[in-house]
Amino acid sequence: MGNGKRSRSSDVVLGNIDLLAEILVRLPPKSLVGFKCVCKQWLSLISNSEFGRYHALRNQGSLSVPSALFFRAYYVRSPPFEVAHLRNHACTSKVRNFDYLGDPSTVTILDSCNGLLLCDVFCKRSRPKQVSRYFVCNPTTRQFARISSPNGEVLSLYLAFEPLKSLNYKVISLCKMADKFGINIYSSLTGFWSDPEISFTPPLKMAISSGVFFKGAIHWYSAHYSICFDVESQCLITIPMASGMENQDDLVVRYLGESRGHLHLILLDMVDAKYNILKMEDDCTGWSVKYFVNFYDIQRAIPRLVGFFWPLSIIQDEKEEDLMIMLFQSGSVMSYNLKHRTAKEFKRLEPYGIMPILKFIKGYPSSEQQHGLGFFQYFESLSSV
Repeated sequence: MGNGKRSRSSDVVLGNIDLLAEILVRLPPKSLVGFKCVCKQWLSLISNSEFGRYHALRNQGSLSVPSALFFRAYYVRSPPFEVAHLRNHACTSKVRNFDYLGDPSTVTILDSCNGLLLCDVFCKRSRPKQVSRYFVCNPTTRQFARISSPNGEVLSLYLAFEPLKSLNYKVISLCKMADKFGINIYSSLTGFWSDPEISFTPPLKMAISSGVFFKGAIHWYSAHYSICFDVESQCLITIPMASGMENQDDLVVRYLGESRGHLHLILLDMVDAKYNILKMEDDCTGWSVKYFVNFYDIQRAIPRLVGFFWPLSIIQDEKEEDLMIMLFQSGSVMSYNLKHRTAKEFKRLEPYGIMPILKFIKGYPSSEQQHGLGFFQYFESLSSV
């Protein structure tokens, strides 16, 4: 009798697509990808772009925290990416192999934005001149789309994607135009690049590879202030630095990144051996200093590590005051909790991997360090490309 009731209940759920969607939308993306194999009905439902958007809306709290950090392993051939797990290890066991884009050893991640990655896959047969092919992919679903190459001399590419607002993404190309910079925009909706109608004179020491998509705009920092390009209005805006930090030459930018709707900037104070952590105001009109992190506090938490630490990412918890910095030093990827002043090691590189990475970042301008290390946040997502 009980089995009969359970069978009828199952039939009711399976026969009601809306009820089934309400149940499945509560599951994590990695489970839903596996459930596509259950039957054609589930495959169709989970693969639907509107279901993916509804899933993002329903789980925006949990999915706004990265599952892992990808970083390029320059010292090995395959797989070309290592993973520093921030949550469940199983969720990233397969995503680091980009074999669906071609030879994994030819894949370079250019940008990460809300679950999607922008990748450059060069063609070995084109040597000595390497020809790039650009792809946007979702590592969770292994879906990808090739995008055409932009015109002009490309300096850097950025991915703009807001799954809570739109199913479409854009790619912004920063190109060189004589003594100015030009901006082209690719839309996944049209499949075409715009003409380079936007041009501007770059500010002093503009860190072109550090561009971050935040609140509808690409943000960069320069010597004494930051600038942003609003993707929709296609306007450039200058944002002043925090009071007292506009013209301090002993401050070196080490990180610019977004977490849980907050944009953070880390300035290294070479004189006092500390990090100044700044946060963008909610209306994007300026910066304010939120934290000071002394190197000696980090060293007390991890006594075996001595010297400077390279910030890789800032992760904001649900409570704004609970902030965690991901750091790299002496072959280790670790976290430091600002509130509790505690540290945790996430990833230890093999000894043969330490020197090549340090050699790779040596000589890079300070503004390029985060991309010189090749670290990118990975978010689980069902978003279609």
